[in-house]
Amino acid sequence: MNLPEPYRGTAGLPATLPPPGAVGYPMVDGAPDRVDTGSVLGALRRRRLLILGVFLACLGLALAVTLVLPRTWTASADIIVDPGQRELRVVPGEDAAQIAPDSSGLIETELETLRSRSLAGAVFDRLKLGRDSAFMALVTPRPSLIDRVQASLGVSQPLAPPTAADLRERGIDRLVGSVDAARVGTSYVLRISIDDALPRRAAALANAYVAAYVDQSISGKVGSNRDAVRVLTGRVEELRQQAQADTDAVQSYRIANNLLSKSATSLTEQEISTYNQSLASARAEAAEARSRLAAARAQLAGGGAGNVGEGAVSPVVQSLRAQRAQISARVADLSNRYVDSFPDLVAARRQLADIDTQIDAEVTRALQNLEARASAAQGRLASLEGSLGGARSTLRGNNSALTRLDGLERRAAASQALYDSYLNRYKETVAKSGAETPGARLLTAASPPKRPSAPSMPLNLALGGIVGLLLGTAAAIAIESLYRGLTAGADVERVLGVRYLGGVPLLKSLEHRATTAAETIARHPGGVYAEALRGVLAATRAGGTDRLKVIAITSAFPGEGKSTLAHGLARVAALGGERTILVDCDAVKSRIAADLGIARDRPGMAEAIAGGEASGAVWTDPVGGADILAFTKPLADGERLLDRGRLQRLVARLRESHDVIILDCGPLLAIAETREIATLADHVIVAAKWRTTRGDIVLTALKMLPWGAIRSVGVTLTMVDLKRQARLGGSDATAFYRKYAQYYG
Repeated sequence: MNLPEPYRGTAGLPATLPPPGAVGYPMVDGAPDRVDTGSVLGALRRRRLLILGVFLACLGLALAVTLVLPRTWTASADIIVDPGQRELRVVPGEDAAQIAPDSSGLIETELETLRSRSLAGAVFDRLKLGRDSAFMALVTPRPSLIDRVQASLGVSQPLAPPTAADLRERGIDRLVGSVDAARVGTSYVLRISIDDALPRRAAALANAYVAAYVDQSISGKVGSNRDAVRVLTGRVEELRQQAQADTDAVQSYRIANNLLSKSATSLTEQEISTYNQSLASARAEAAEARSRLAAARAQLAGGGAGNVGEGAVSPVVQSLRAQRAQISARVADLSNRYVDSFPDLVAARRQLADIDTQIDAEVTRALQNLEARASAAQGRLASLEGSLGGARSTLRGNNSALTRLDGLERRAAASQALYDSYLNRYKETVAKSGAETPGARLLTAASPPKRPSAPSMPLNLALGGIVGLLLGTAAAIAIESLYRGLTAGADVERVLGVRYLGGVPLLKSLEHRATTAAETIARHPGGVYAEALRGVLAATRAGGTDRLKVIAITSAFPGEGKSTLAHGLARVAALGGERTILVDCDAVKSRIAADLGIARDRPGMAEAIAGGEASGAVWTDPVGGADILAFTKPLADGERLLDRGRLQRLVARLRESHDVIILDCGPLLAIAETREIATLADHVIVAAKWRTTRGDIVLTALKMLPWGAIRSVGVTLTMVDLKRQARLGGSDATAFYRKYAQYYG
């Protein structure tokens, strides 16, 4: 079989073994790679009495503390806050932004007011708590034990009694600490809760808080309105004077800049528009006059007055030209008929010259008329241009003046609006003065509570139980972590590093048992106890190529059950048909003879050692037929079993006559000879009492063995309580006793 090194038996062990725990010793790594829930629960089950004790102790302590603690009574009163209330806050020197009503954080402000020291002081004075001896006894300081001792020894002066002012401050501090105000849901209802040592006084305090709060809200409004009227009176007068001064400045500026009408600028703009139209017409007329004058002058220079077109349009010129045409025709007719000196011809020519002179004079007058018209048109044009420039200059001045006037008007309007706002606020404040209403009213008055609010018995017991469970569990885990006893095979292999051979049950944990272990094997040879011993015997031979004959059984301390184990192994081996002998090697305190009822007067181990032969000293067990070689008489003082090789020779002879030789040795830590006797055995079994013998003690005993002369070593746990082991858990066969207990029935 491919077994781990610790389970290979004698064939798998080296010739010389190092001591347990040394480098090179075959040990099993017992460090778990995860938390073993079963082990934790098993540990808690093992320590259930401890946990229960701690739980009950904490529960009792919680009950005692609850009964000793002073009672606290809580009374509550509900008030409803008017959500429409607005307190006017006027601060001298501030502008209108700070005078506006404040509605932010109304509920939070009222809650802080209810918790304030000023309200607590009002309640203290209202109820005259300074005269309440029971209440003042709660706030009056008392000297401590140390202060009294120091004062009696003269180390320090006695504490001076507190003044009335100090006691009042202490009383207010107590009220502030005992009051609690909270909002009920999202409503405008505020709940005032007061803690006190007396139920009636708690209710009285709560109702007094409500009354003081309502009175304070009214007095606050009265004082606020009074301050507002005082501040607003002076402020309104200042604003009135400012508004009047700004209005006068506007009127003065209008008069100074001739801005008596708001339409002055519009009229000037209309005048400029008319001037522009007239100027365009005048420019056209002047251009026409200049053109006609220039044309007439050009015609006159080119062909005389007769070519002047301006003259042709004159009726006088037209009439003269008609007469000239007639006279010219007569002159021509007379010239054809008469000589130049003919009087009629001369007279006709003279008339023609007069008519031409008249035509020239008339054309000259027309030219002069054109010149006059051109000059007049130019003069009108110049006049219109001058008037237009003046109108534009006036418009520019008006625009600049109007800009300044607009600023003055805006300032005057702002001053007037601010004055009107303060005036209206002043009127409202005056109207509200003397008619103030509280901003809150009582909704539910406080009544004396029926039961105390603290200490809470269910809560304290629950906390005590929880703390008890936690402390009990912690104590159980701490004790288990400090526990160094051996419970299962895994503990043996992890702590000691040697093979675990199995466990031997405690008799009282078996369902089928007798009074003693020997009787149990006799009555129930196929029972649990006998099978456990067969398992130990088989474990000593597991993996071996040769059959082990000599088995030494020892322990670290006396009382580990090694003698019972030795006798049991001898009996089950004999019942199995093997020639078995149990040799008592504990010369100091031998019990085998007394336990088996062997007569003290017959030969025993002392005679067998002295004579070198076991014959005659052997007693046969009636159950199974195992041979017993026990001490019926003690050895002489100072005599040892190993003296002169007597025990070695005896064991050598027994190897030839028996199949199994069991040596019941003394404890390793007490008897030094046991360590030498172990060298005579093929296998050494170290018995350790289940959950009693500490692992480090067993390890110390194992280190005392002569490892160089021992072939195989194993540990057996004795007196294993199978019922408890089943609750503790583990991977041993004894841990599953409940599963197979009925198999043996």
